[in-house]
Amino acid sequence: MSPSSQDQARPRQQIRSAKILRSALQDFQQQYIIPHCPSCARPCCRLTDVVLEFDWAHLAALYKIDISRKEFDRRLREAGEPHYIRKMRGRYFAHGSPCPAYDSQGKGCRVYGTALKPDNCSDFPVYFDGDEIVADTRCEAMNVQELLNYLHPAVSELELHHAVDRDFPVINRITFSKRRA
Repeated sequence: MSPSSQDQARPRQQIRSAKILRSALQDFQQQYIIPHCPSCARPCCRLTDVVLEFDWAHLAALYKIDISRKEFDRRLREAGEPHYIRKMRGRYFAHGSPCPAYDSQGKGCRVYGTALKPDNCSDFPVYFDGDEIVADTRCEAMNVQELLNYLHPAVSELELHHAVDRDFPVINRITFSKRRA
C-alpha cells in the first residue's frame, strides 16, 4: 500500500470506528441507562446535579417563554430572573429547578422522543467530547466497567484506555487507539 493510500485508509478506519462507538453508546444508553430512570433516586431532570444547555429556540419552546429574546436577556442581566437560567456566550444553561418536561409523578420526560427534548439529554451520562468518550458517574445507573465490557466486542480492533478525571472525579474519560499487532 502506498503512503498516500495508507493515509487515506487511516481516516476512513477512524471514522468507521467512531460510528461504531457512537452506535454502541446509544445502544448502551437504551439497554442500561434509560430503563433505570423511573427508579432513580436522583433524577438528572431535577437539575440539581447536572446542567442543561440550550440555544434560544429550544429554551423558549421548552420553558414556554412568551417574551422576546432581547427582553428575556435584559431580565437575566438586570434582575437575574429566572434564577435557574444563566446565559454565557450566546447559550443558555438551566440548573437548580426541575426541567419543565420532567413528570415527577411518573418520573419520566414528557417530551422524550420529540424535537423539544434537549440535545444533551440524549447523551447523558455517556457522550463523545472531541476524540474521547465521557462517562459521567453522577448518574447512578452509570457503571464504567459495564460500559467498557459493552464496548470491547463492538470495537475489538481498538484498545480502550480509561482514566478518571483528576479535577472532576465523577468524569471518566475513555480514549481509544488502534490495537497493536
